[in-house]
Amino acid sequence: MKFLVWDNMFSTPLFSGLILVMLCQNFASVLQLIKEAFFKHGDEKTLKGCITALAFAANESHADLQDSANQILKETADELLVKLHSAIMRVGVMCCLTFFVD
Repeated sequence: MKFLVWDNMFSTPLFSGLILVMLCQNFASVLQLIKEAFFKHGDEKTLKGCITALAFAANESHADLQDSANQILKETADELLVKLHSAIMRVGVMCCLTFFVD
């Protein structure tokens, strides 16, 4: 009898909703880890893999999950642009300094 009560608990909308929330949180956590891996590892294979995974999650995942995937993909692109701009400015300053020293 207790087994039947336990079994019925899994079919309730509240339980299903809780599972969905937990899955969404886990999904967002995995995407955040992929984003962190993107910036920590510089080899080409890792970078391509991270972008492929984020793009797949943003385009092919369940509709509820696509929002968080798109947000993390946007954050990754924004952070990459800031870092790229900073690197370009440093290189530009170094080139100018080298030009004036010679």
